[in-house]
Amino acid sequence: MNKTEVEPQSSLNRFVTLTGIPGSSGNEADVAAEIVNQLISAGLDPSQIAYDGAGERTRREGNCGNLIVTLAGNGTGPRTLLSAHMDTVPICV
Repeated sequence: MNKTEVEPQSSLNRFVTLTGIPGSSGNEADVAAEIVNQLISAGLDPSQIAYDGAGERTRREGNCGNLIVTLAGNGTGPRTLLSAHMDTVPICV
């Protein structure tokens, strides 16, 4: 099994960059764009990145749907799903 090492300073820098982008609920497009930028910079093929258009189908209009990234596995292990918010929820900050 290959181990991936996490560089603490790089991780912190990515976190600070993302949390520094205004992204209230319904207005996450700039946050999503930075996530996409970081993923592509890390070598992800843009064809593995998609949006689902949820921002156009909900009662609360948004400028960005959910960001969906599909990573190929090797077919021998269980599937993994990561779900996270891109927006900043004001009552929580």
